Amino acid sequence: MSLSWTRTIKKLFDKIEPVLNDEASTAIEKIEICVGYYIDQLLENPDFPFFMVNEVLAGHTTLPMVEKIKTLTDSVFARQLYALQADGVMKFHPINLMWNIAGMIVFPFLVRPRQLEAGYFDAAEFTTMIKERKKLIPIWIAQALKGV
Repeated sequence: MSLSWTRTIKKLFDKIEPVLNDEASTAIEKIEICVGYYIDQLLENPDFPFFMVNEVLAGHTTLPMVEKIKTLTDSVFARQLYALQADGVMKFHPINLMWNIAGMIVFPFLVRPRQLEAGYFDAAEFTTMIKERKKLIPIWIAQALKGV
């Protein structure tokens, strides 16, 4: 793995880990902040999702990001999600919530090149829509938690 991608992963997790371990904030507040950080990082590095997909498909399981995700399973955020599940607020496994958040963030970046190429929008429009998602994803997640 290139040093550049290692730095990208470190930069993202250096911002996210303190947020996910903040005892004072709610799960939704954590999601709002972390979604913003993740989207900002991908706007700076729009090819990063392709790198991660390629690494996973190649069977590389020792990626720094994989190791970091393992450490987050003990985070305050993880405990908050499991508590929501135990209290019946969230009637599904917390990993489903995490997959949904990741998918809502990463998928637009994965389809971006083909959509730009096809003329569905230009790069500036893509950036505008992604910045909208920074606000929308936490709202959608909060609604999902209230609606189950």
